[in-house]
Amino acid sequence: MDTNNVSSRVVSLDAARGIAILMMAYVHMVPSDGTGFAQLVVKALEGKAAVLFFILAGMTWTRMSNEHPVRIYRRAGLYCVIGILMHTTIWNTEVLLPLGLCLALFQLVRGKKRIGDMLAILGLAATLLLPLMFNGDTAIDIIEQPRELLKPGGLLRAATFILFTSSYPVVPWWSLVWFGSRITGKQLGKPLSVAALGAVFALAGVAVTRVPGVVPAALRPLTDVTWTPTTLPFLLQCGGWALIFIGVVCWQVRLFNILIPLGRMSLTHYIGHIVIVCVPLYSRYPVWIWPVTVGLAAYGIWLAGAILLSYLWMKRYRRGPLEMAITRLVSR
Repeated sequence: MDTNNVSSRVVSLDAARGIAILMMAYVHMVPSDGTGFAQLVVKALEGKAAVLFFILAGMTWTRMSNEHPVRIYRRAGLYCVIGILMHTTIWNTEVLLPLGLCLALFQLVRGKKRIGDMLAILGLAATLLLPLMFNGDTAIDIIEQPRELLKPGGLLRAATFILFTSSYPVVPWWSLVWFGSRITGKQLGKPLSVAALGAVFALAGVAVTRVPGVVPAALRPLTDVTWTPTTLPFLLQCGGWALIFIGVVCWQVRLFNILIPLGRMSLTHYIGHIVIVCVPLYSRYPVWIWPVTVGLAAYGIWLAGAILLSYLWMKRYRRGPLEMAITRLVSR
Protein backbone atom coordinates (compact mmCIF):
# COMPACT_ATOMS: atom_id res chain seq x y z
CA MET A 1 0.00 0.00 0.00
CA ASP A 2 1.22 3.49 -0.86
CA THR A 3 1.00 5.16 2.53
CA ASN A 4 1.87 8.55 1.08
CA ASN A 5 -1.21 8.43 -1.13
CA VAL A 6 -3.39 7.37 1.81
CA SER A 7 -2.03 10.22 3.90
CA SER A 8 -2.64 12.74 1.12
CA ARG A 9 -6.25 11.58 0.79
CA VAL A 10 -6.91 12.14 4.50
CA VAL A 11 -5.26 15.56 4.27
CA SER A 12 -7.50 16.27 1.30
CA LEU A 13 -10.55 15.70 3.49
CA ASP A 14 -9.19 18.28 5.95
CA ALA A 15 -8.78 20.75 3.09
CA ALA A 16 -12.32 20.04 1.85
CA ARG A 17 -13.59 20.59 5.38
CA GLY A 18 -11.76 23.92 5.35
CA ILE A 19 -13.70 24.88 2.21
CA ALA A 20 -16.94 23.99 3.99
CA ILE A 21 -15.95 26.23 6.92
CA LEU A 22 -15.26 29.14 4.54
CA MET A 23 -18.62 28.74 2.81
CA MET A 24 -20.55 28.35 6.05
CA ALA A 25 -19.01 31.45 7.64
CA TYR A 26 -19.65 33.49 4.49
CA VAL A 27 -23.33 32.52 4.46
CA HIS A 28 -23.67 33.39 8.14
CA MET A 29 -21.93 36.76 7.94
CA VAL A 30 -22.92 38.22 4.58
CA PRO A 31 -26.64 39.07 4.13
CA SER A 32 -28.46 37.51 1.19
CA ASP A 33 -30.99 40.31 0.64
CA GLY A 34 -30.26 42.20 -2.56
CA THR A 35 -29.01 41.53 -6.06
CA GLY A 36 -25.33 42.43 -5.71
CA PHE A 37 -22.54 39.98 -6.41
CA ALA A 38 -21.89 39.28 -2.71
CA GLN A 39 -25.56 38.45 -2.12
CA LEU A 40 -25.68 36.23 -5.21
CA VAL A 41 -22.73 34.27 -3.84
CA VAL A 42 -24.63 33.71 -0.59
CA LYS A 43 -27.62 32.36 -2.50
CA ALA A 44 -25.40 30.13 -4.64
CA LEU A 45 -23.73 28.65 -1.55
CA GLU A 46 -26.96 27.97 0.34
CA GLY A 47 -27.01 24.41 1.64
CA LYS A 48 -23.75 23.37 -0.01
CA ALA A 49 -21.54 23.83 3.05
CA ALA A 50 -23.92 21.84 5.26
CA VAL A 51 -24.24 18.96 2.79
CA LEU A 52 -20.45 18.92 2.29
CA PHE A 53 -20.00 18.71 6.08
CA PHE A 54 -22.33 15.72 6.39
CA ILE A 55 -20.71 13.82 3.52
CA LEU A 56 -17.25 14.53 4.94
CA ALA A 57 -18.51 13.41 8.36
CA GLY A 58 -19.31 9.99 6.92
CA MET A 59 -15.94 9.81 5.20
CA THR A 60 -14.23 10.69 8.49
CA TRP A 61 -16.30 8.50 10.82
CA THR A 62 -15.71 5.39 8.73
CA ARG A 63 -11.97 5.94 9.31
CA MET A 64 -12.39 6.28 13.08
CA SER A 65 -11.18 3.43 15.27
CA ASN A 66 -13.98 1.06 16.26
CA GLU A 67 -12.12 -0.41 19.23
CA HIS A 68 -14.09 1.66 21.76
CA PRO A 69 -17.66 2.12 20.47
CA VAL A 70 -18.78 3.57 23.81
CA ARG A 71 -16.53 6.56 23.18
CA ILE A 72 -18.22 7.16 19.86
CA TYR A 73 -21.64 7.17 21.52
CA ARG A 74 -20.30 9.58 24.12
CA ARG A 75 -19.07 11.85 21.35
CA ALA A 76 -22.50 11.70 19.71
CA GLY A 77 -24.12 12.61 23.02
CA LEU A 78 -21.76 15.54 23.51
CA TYR A 79 -22.64 16.92 20.08
CA CYS A 80 -26.31 16.76 21.05
CA VAL A 81 -25.77 18.43 24.42
CA ILE A 82 -23.61 21.21 22.97
CA GLY A 83 -26.15 21.78 20.22
CA ILE A 84 -29.07 22.04 22.65
CA LEU A 85 -27.16 24.36 25.00
CA MET A 86 -26.12 26.67 22.17
CA HIS A 87 -29.58 26.66 20.65
CA THR A 88 -31.25 27.63 23.91
CA THR A 89 -28.70 30.23 25.04
CA ILE A 90 -26.64 32.13 22.47
CA TRP A 91 -27.53 31.01 18.95
CA ASN A 92 -30.24 29.01 17.23
CA THR A 93 -27.82 26.43 15.84
CA GLU A 94 -29.70 23.40 14.55
CA VAL A 95 -26.93 21.25 13.13
CA LEU A 96 -25.14 19.75 16.14
CA LEU A 97 -28.11 17.82 17.55
CA PRO A 98 -28.90 15.98 14.29
CA LEU A 99 -25.17 15.52 13.65
CA GLY A 100 -24.88 13.73 16.99
CA LEU A 101 -27.91 11.58 16.23
CA CYS A 102 -26.46 10.74 12.81
CA LEU A 103 -23.19 9.67 14.44
CA ALA A 104 -25.03 7.39 16.86
CA LEU A 105 -27.07 5.82 14.06
CA PHE A 106 -23.95 5.45 11.92
CA GLN A 107 -22.22 3.56 14.72
CA LEU A 108 -25.24 1.28 15.13
CA VAL A 109 -25.08 0.06 11.52
CA ARG A 110 -21.35 0.41 11.04
CA GLY A 111 -20.03 -2.68 9.29
CA LYS A 112 -23.53 -3.67 8.16
CA LYS A 113 -23.34 -2.39 4.62
CA ARG A 114 -26.56 -3.90 3.31
CA ILE A 115 -28.62 -2.51 6.16
CA GLY A 116 -26.92 0.88 5.86
CA ASP A 117 -27.46 1.01 2.10
CA MET A 118 -31.13 0.14 2.50
CA LEU A 119 -31.68 2.77 5.20
CA ALA A 120 -29.87 5.41 3.16
CA ILE A 121 -31.92 4.70 0.04
CA LEU A 122 -35.14 4.78 2.05
CA GLY A 123 -34.02 8.07 3.59
CA LEU A 124 -33.62 9.65 0.18
CA ALA A 125 -36.90 8.16 -1.00
CA ALA A 126 -38.64 9.71 2.00
CA THR A 127 -37.87 13.17 0.64
CA LEU A 128 -40.33 12.51 -2.19
CA LEU A 129 -43.13 11.96 0.32
CA LEU A 130 -42.43 14.70 2.86
CA PRO A 131 -44.51 17.41 1.14
CA LEU A 132 -47.48 15.04 1.14
CA MET A 133 -47.03 13.57 4.62
CA PHE A 134 -46.28 16.63 6.73
CA ASN A 135 -46.99 20.32 7.02
CA GLY A 136 -46.12 23.08 9.45
CA ASP A 137 -48.81 22.05 11.95
CA THR A 138 -47.71 18.44 12.38
CA ALA A 139 -44.29 18.96 13.97
CA ILE A 140 -42.86 20.92 16.88
CA ASP A 141 -39.38 22.19 17.59
CA ILE A 142 -38.76 20.39 20.87
CA ILE A 143 -35.86 22.70 21.70
CA GLU A 144 -37.85 25.91 21.39
CA GLN A 145 -41.17 24.42 22.57
CA PRO A 146 -40.31 21.75 25.18
CA ARG A 147 -43.69 22.12 26.95
CA GLU A 148 -45.42 20.84 23.82
CA LEU A 149 -44.04 17.40 24.66
CA LEU A 150 -46.50 17.16 27.53
CA LYS A 151 -49.52 17.63 25.29
CA PRO A 152 -51.33 14.74 23.59
CA GLY A 153 -49.32 13.57 20.60
CA GLY A 154 -46.35 15.69 21.66
CA LEU A 155 -43.80 12.89 21.44
CA LEU A 156 -44.96 11.90 17.96
CA ARG A 157 -44.82 15.48 16.72
CA ALA A 158 -41.37 15.93 18.25
CA ALA A 159 -40.15 12.76 16.52
CA THR A 160 -41.60 14.07 13.27
CA PHE A 161 -39.62 17.27 13.68
CA ILE A 162 -36.32 15.51 14.42
CA LEU A 163 -36.65 12.86 11.74
CA PHE A 164 -38.41 14.65 8.90
CA THR A 165 -39.19 18.38 9.06
CA SER A 166 -36.36 20.23 10.84
CA SER A 167 -33.62 22.08 8.98
CA TYR A 168 -31.48 18.94 9.27
CA PRO A 169 -33.96 16.05 9.43
CA VAL A 170 -32.12 12.91 10.47
CA VAL A 171 -33.77 10.56 7.97
CA PRO A 172 -32.55 12.16 4.71
CA TRP A 173 -29.41 13.81 6.11
CA TRP A 174 -28.11 10.57 7.59
CA SER A 175 -28.21 9.22 4.04
CA LEU A 176 -25.56 11.79 3.15
CA VAL A 177 -23.40 10.56 6.02
CA TRP A 178 -23.76 6.95 4.96
CA PHE A 179 -23.03 7.55 1.28
CA GLY A 180 -20.01 9.58 2.33
CA SER A 181 -18.76 6.60 4.34
CA ARG A 182 -19.07 4.43 1.23
CA ILE A 183 -16.56 6.53 -0.70
CA THR A 184 -13.42 4.41 -0.54
CA GLY A 185 -9.78 5.39 -0.61
CA LYS A 186 -9.50 3.70 -4.00
CA GLN A 187 -12.22 5.94 -5.38
CA LEU A 188 -10.51 9.01 -3.94
CA GLY A 189 -7.46 7.87 -5.87
CA LYS A 190 -9.44 8.80 -9.00
CA PRO A 191 -10.54 12.30 -7.93
CA LEU A 192 -11.68 13.47 -11.36
CA SER A 193 -14.09 10.54 -11.50
CA VAL A 194 -15.51 11.62 -8.13
CA ALA A 195 -15.90 15.18 -9.43
CA ALA A 196 -17.52 13.93 -12.65
CA LEU A 197 -20.02 11.85 -10.67
CA GLY A 198 -20.81 14.94 -8.62
CA ALA A 199 -21.45 16.91 -11.80
CA VAL A 200 -23.91 14.25 -12.95
CA PHE A 201 -25.81 14.42 -9.65
CA ALA A 202 -25.87 18.23 -9.68
CA LEU A 203 -27.14 18.36 -13.26
CA ALA A 204 -29.80 15.74 -12.47
CA GLY A 205 -30.98 17.87 -9.56
CA VAL A 206 -31.25 20.86 -11.87
CA ALA A 207 -32.93 18.91 -14.65
CA VAL A 208 -35.91 17.74 -12.62
CA THR A 209 -36.70 21.28 -11.53
CA ARG A 210 -35.83 23.53 -14.44
CA VAL A 211 -36.04 21.60 -17.67
CA PRO A 212 -39.62 21.67 -19.02
CA GLY A 213 -41.25 18.31 -19.45
CA VAL A 214 -38.90 16.30 -17.25
CA VAL A 215 -41.39 16.20 -14.37
CA PRO A 216 -45.17 16.41 -14.84
CA ALA A 217 -46.72 19.61 -13.53
CA ALA A 218 -48.77 17.71 -10.95
CA LEU A 219 -45.60 16.41 -9.30
CA ARG A 220 -43.70 19.70 -9.27
CA PRO A 221 -44.31 20.32 -5.53
CA LEU A 222 -42.46 17.06 -4.81
CA THR A 223 -39.41 18.11 -6.80
CA ASP A 224 -38.88 21.70 -5.72
CA VAL A 225 -35.43 22.65 -4.47
CA THR A 226 -36.04 23.42 -0.81
CA TRP A 227 -33.87 23.01 2.27
CA THR A 228 -36.88 22.86 4.62
CA PRO A 229 -38.42 20.45 4.03
CA THR A 230 -35.36 18.76 2.55
CA THR A 231 -36.18 17.60 -0.97
CA LEU A 232 -34.38 15.17 -3.25
CA PRO A 233 -33.41 17.80 -5.87
CA PHE A 234 -31.84 19.86 -3.08
CA LEU A 235 -29.77 16.87 -1.96
CA LEU A 236 -28.82 16.00 -5.55
CA GLN A 237 -27.67 19.52 -6.34
CA CYS A 238 -25.82 20.18 -3.08
CA GLY A 239 -24.51 16.63 -2.85
CA GLY A 240 -23.25 16.86 -6.41
CA TRP A 241 -21.38 20.06 -5.65
CA ALA A 242 -19.94 18.44 -2.51
CA LEU A 243 -18.48 15.63 -4.60
CA ILE A 244 -17.10 18.17 -7.05
CA PHE A 245 -15.37 20.02 -4.21
CA ILE A 246 -13.97 16.78 -2.79
CA GLY A 247 -12.78 15.57 -6.18
CA VAL A 248 -11.06 18.84 -7.08
CA VAL A 249 -9.36 19.08 -3.69
CA CYS A 250 -8.10 15.49 -3.88
CA TRP A 251 -6.85 16.19 -7.40
CA GLN A 252 -4.92 19.35 -6.55
CA VAL A 253 -4.56 19.28 -2.77
CA ARG A 254 -1.42 21.44 -2.88
CA LEU A 255 -3.52 24.38 -4.00
CA PHE A 256 -5.56 24.08 -0.80
CA ASN A 257 -2.78 23.47 1.73
CA ILE A 258 -3.57 26.73 3.50
CA LEU A 259 -7.02 25.35 4.39
CA ILE A 260 -5.82 22.09 5.97
CA PRO A 261 -5.26 23.53 9.49
CA LEU A 262 -8.64 25.26 9.21
CA GLY A 263 -10.36 21.98 8.37
CA ARG A 264 -8.72 20.13 11.24
CA MET A 265 -10.28 22.63 13.63
CA SER A 266 -13.74 22.64 12.06
CA LEU A 267 -15.74 22.34 15.30
CA THR A 268 -13.62 25.03 16.97
CA HIS A 269 -14.19 27.37 14.05
CA TYR A 270 -17.88 26.56 13.79
CA ILE A 271 -18.56 27.47 17.41
CA GLY A 272 -15.89 30.17 17.44
CA HIS A 273 -17.24 32.16 14.51
CA ILE A 274 -20.71 32.10 16.09
CA VAL A 275 -19.52 33.34 19.48
CA ILE A 276 -16.95 35.85 18.24
CA VAL A 277 -18.62 37.27 15.12
CA CYS A 278 -22.24 36.22 14.61
CA VAL A 279 -23.59 36.83 18.11
CA PRO A 280 -22.18 40.40 18.27
CA LEU A 281 -23.53 41.12 14.77
CA TYR A 282 -27.00 39.93 15.67
CA SER A 283 -26.87 41.88 18.91
CA ARG A 284 -26.03 45.05 17.00
CA TYR A 285 -28.63 44.37 14.29
CA PRO A 286 -31.58 42.63 16.03
CA VAL A 287 -33.55 42.20 12.82
CA TRP A 288 -30.69 40.11 11.41
CA ILE A 289 -30.07 42.50 8.53
CA TRP A 290 -26.90 44.54 8.28
CA PRO A 291 -25.08 46.29 5.40
CA VAL A 292 -23.23 44.04 3.00
CA THR A 293 -20.05 46.00 3.64
CA VAL A 294 -20.31 45.15 7.35
CA GLY A 295 -20.73 41.47 6.57
CA LEU A 296 -17.85 41.40 4.11
CA ALA A 297 -15.58 43.25 6.56
CA ALA A 298 -16.49 40.86 9.36
CA TYR A 299 -15.86 37.90 7.10
CA GLY A 300 -12.51 39.23 5.93
CA ILE A 301 -11.29 39.87 9.47
CA TRP A 302 -12.53 36.49 10.68
CA LEU A 303 -10.95 34.70 7.71
CA ALA A 304 -7.51 36.26 8.23
CA GLY A 305 -7.60 35.54 11.95
CA ALA A 306 -8.89 31.98 11.53
CA ILE A 307 -6.23 31.01 9.00
CA LEU A 308 -3.41 32.54 11.04
CA LEU A 309 -4.53 31.10 14.38
CA SER A 310 -5.14 27.68 12.83
CA TYR A 311 -1.65 27.64 11.35
CA LEU A 312 0.00 28.61 14.64
CA TRP A 313 -2.10 26.19 16.70
CA MET A 314 -1.59 23.19 14.42
CA LYS A 315 2.18 23.70 14.46
CA ARG A 316 2.05 22.59 18.10
CA TYR A 317 -1.04 20.41 18.42
CA ARG A 318 -2.70 17.73 16.32
CA ARG A 319 -6.27 18.85 17.04
CA GLY A 320 -8.13 22.08 17.65
CA PRO A 321 -8.88 23.14 21.24
CA LEU A 322 -12.52 22.04 21.23
CA GLU A 323 -11.63 18.85 19.37
CA MET A 324 -9.02 18.09 22.05
CA ALA A 325 -11.48 18.80 24.87
CA ILE A 326 -14.13 16.48 23.42
CA THR A 327 -11.59 13.72 22.79
CA ARG A 328 -10.45 13.88 26.40
CA LEU A 329 -14.01 13.86 27.70
CA VAL A 330 -15.09 10.84 25.68
CA SER A 331 -11.90 8.93 26.46
CA ARG A 332 -12.45 8.89 30.22
